[in-house]
Amino acid sequence: MKKILPVLLLALFAAAGFALWQRQSGTASHNDPASLAPAGAIAFLVLPDLDATRARWPATALAKIGAEPEVRAFLEKPLALLRERLSKVQPSADLQALNPVSAFLVLASLEGNSPKWSGGFRHRATPEQLTAALKPAREEVLKKYPTGRTDIVQHGDTPIETFTADDFHLATASFKDWYFVANDTVLIQDMLDRAAHKSGTTPLATSQPFLAVRKQLPTRMESLIFLQPAAIVGRIKDVAVSGGQATKEDLAALEKIKAIGASTAFEGPLLRDSIYLLGADQKDAAKLARPAMALANPRTVLFLAGGISIPQKWSLPDAGLDRTGMLRTLEGILTDLEAAGLGPAVLAPAFGTEGALQIDWEPTSEYPALLATAEVRDRAVVSKLLNHLAATQGRTLPLSRAEESGAEVFRVSTGGLLPVSPTVALSDKRLFLLSDEKVLAAALAGNATPKLEAQPAFQQAMASLHPPTHTFVYFDLKSVFERAYGTVRPLLLFGAGFVPGLSKNADLTKLPSTEAVSKHLSPIVFSETADAEGVLMESTGPLTLNQFVILGGGGAILGQLQGLMAN
Repeated sequence: MKKILPVLLLALFAAAGFALWQRQSGTASHNDPASLAPAGAIAFLVLPDLDATRARWPATALAKIGAEPEVRAFLEKPLALLRERLSKVQPSADLQALNPVSAFLVLASLEGNSPKWSGGFRHRATPEQLTAALKPAREEVLKKYPTGRTDIVQHGDTPIETFTADDFHLATASFKDWYFVANDTVLIQDMLDRAAHKSGTTPLATSQPFLAVRKQLPTRMESLIFLQPAAIVGRIKDVAVSGGQATKEDLAALEKIKAIGASTAFEGPLLRDSIYLLGADQKDAAKLARPAMALANPRTVLFLAGGISIPQKWSLPDAGLDRTGMLRTLEGILTDLEAAGLGPAVLAPAFGTEGALQIDWEPTSEYPALLATAEVRDRAVVSKLLNHLAATQGRTLPLSRAEESGAEVFRVSTGGLLPVSPTVALSDKRLFLLSDEKVLAAALAGNATPKLEAQPAFQQAMASLHPPTHTFVYFDLKSVFERAYGTVRPLLLFGAGFVPGLSKNADLTKLPSTEAVSKHLSPIVFSETADAEGVLMESTGPLTLNQFVILGGGGAILGQLQGLMAN
């Protein structure tokens, strides 16, 4: 679409978001917005029950953190500045008067550079309140397109107001307590027919892909995004392959996906993200054994387990696209391994199907320690691989080799210049990569005491997930926050006097204590599970794994806020 989405739609979802934070009385809508969207929709975004969302929010850990007096005192200044900036860009109407119950947005089709979209919200506003709330948005459209023309199209008993200017078109209509908007009059007419239960196009709510995805997601949710990606994949596949961004195999896997559903739900103090890929390649759906969990202990702040596989042949992106030269170096290493009789056909059966990454952070240690493991099925082949790499790639490194507890151990000395001592160890059953040789003995022993699995916090987090078949992640957000924030907070307080911008947008002397935030934190867990129809990815925690990654990590949240205020 050449033009940006109309200000009217921004007002629609601003009203929906605003309602999440207000305590209004009333009964939640029982009308399903999916019954208003077409079955062939490419994308469907819905906030299904804003009343319920508003009622559940205060119980979440994020809300409780925000309600802490120390946190409120610190955020007072940056939030005031944020509200001031937003007031200059959003319509000045009283959006609270709309009091929306639910809202949705649909991408109906892709036609050239002008996608067809529609949306709507259900509200409790009187006709006068609705007109007043939408007046600034209407005036903005008229200001942007002064030569546009307005018309009325009658559809049954409902008038549809249209506005057309050059290649810009907007249609709006009210039906009972629904307000609809689209950039195509036919889409409005179809929505009105579905709202009135007239025969016509099949609604999304009864389509097989939507029903198949919906049954895999939580019954109660705050938001839902539903995608049918075939049209998008069809448009990008030729460009992606010719440009080297994707292989034909990658796109073939995407083409198998019939639909994608992603939801977010509030469950007491926790948030839950669920993503279901209908038709995705399930590969081996056997339960993930996670043998490396035997090494995880209460000091483990991150544990990741997943399937590993060596391809039938080496396949790298076009080295010409890499300006760092790393791809060319890796290409040379793989070519050398082939020549040494260590190609994929030899290496693949030498390794098992699972690998794991673990990070431990001892209370007395300044830095965390990394431990990566992989199952080994043919020690002789893996030993040949390690010794070949040591001889060819490690010639310029201070590398030493030793035998310890029946394992081959390769160490790289850093001379005390770095807080790491890279170590590779090979036993009969496992290959280890460690950042600190101090944990080598425990790794070779293969059995941590006490175990992470025995901890109540871990067991409680696992109880809310399906048993993983593809990937599992455990992240101790509380421990990492306490260590990271406890380190950064004094530096911020000290640096406030040297960075004027920080003091301008936030009073760092009011930074909340570690305890004010950490007492509300708990682990984040992620599970990827396959069934007969597709793949389910779910995550729970004070933040979900997706949300944590998007925010850039725990301590970086304050940095994100600072960047927003600075801009």
